[in-house]
Amino acid sequence: MRSSLTVLVAAIIAALALGATPAVAASAVNTVRPTVDGVVAVGQAVLADPGTWDTDGLDFAYSWLLDGEPIAGATGQEYTPAAPDQGHALSVRVVASLDGAPAGEATSDASTVLGEGPGATSTPVITGDGHVGGVLQASPGTWSRPDLSFTYQWLRDGEPIAEATAPSYTVTGEDWCRDLAVVVTASEEGYADGVAASPAFRTSCQIIETCCIPIGLDLRLVHEVVTPRQHPRLKVRILTPGNNTPSSGTIEVRVQGGRGRTVHLRPADDGRLTIRLPRQDVGRHRVLVRFEAPPSSGWRDGNDVTLLRVRPRHHRR
Repeated sequence: MRSSLTVLVAAIIAALALGATPAVAASAVNTVRPTVDGVVAVGQAVLADPGTWDTDGLDFAYSWLLDGEPIAGATGQEYTPAAPDQGHALSVRVVASLDGAPAGEATSDASTVLGEGPGATSTPVITGDGHVGGVLQASPGTWSRPDLSFTYQWLRDGEPIAEATAPSYTVTGEDWCRDLAVVVTASEEGYADGVAASPAFRTSCQIIETCCIPIGLDLRLVHEVVTPRQHPRLKVRILTPGNNTPSSGTIEVRVQGGRGRTVHLRPADDGRLTIRLPRQDVGRHRVLVRFEAPPSSGWRDGNDVTLLRVRPRHHRR
């Protein structure tokens, strides 16, 4: 028994003599580099994204660099380049720390600071013929600097129109009775882009006397007043000067502000259709109808508008 106790004491003394080195936690490792988000240009704030790290719960510190050298006082996550920064390379260094572990470090790619973009002193303007088939022209407006190049993007009800990127635009049937606008981008090498939008241009909702046999539309709602739970139904009748009616063509029906529905006319319809509309919120809604005749049919396209009223559903007490 005494011998065992002696051995145990000796082992403890030996361990104390050698000393135990505590384990040191590894530093965090960056797996996706930090980035600078935003347009890197004079006067435009950019934001540092710390990137991705292999450790959770990290605290991040930021240091902005110009040509690799720290910018005095620029230690926040956001930085706004000043005029002296133009033409220099901006990056951000991120230090990731966690209590009890050495700090990790990573730096973003550098981006050249662009000059301040031009500003519009007057907005772009749309002029021209707003009827279907008419041509509209966009002026770029006036800008704070000369010798700029311009690009254009036409919008329909606020959404970009595919491939409509020229200064002029031909109004299509899809544009009938809708709001068009154009966004102009002004560019100059070494500077940020300037962007300005025109006021909305409402295309014509009227019939155009162009050719062929005239078409009229008689629109009648099955129920002039409905509730939000009901699907309105619209009767469409195509009117012509004689006894004949078109046996083909398309009728587009759209409650203003919503998507349109297109129905194809057949010979058996005899120029009459009843179309079921989507449910609508309480209020007054314009219902826009367009008949588009087949090419070379001898019939003229036609448009018309009617008003739908939607009232709350009354509950019995």
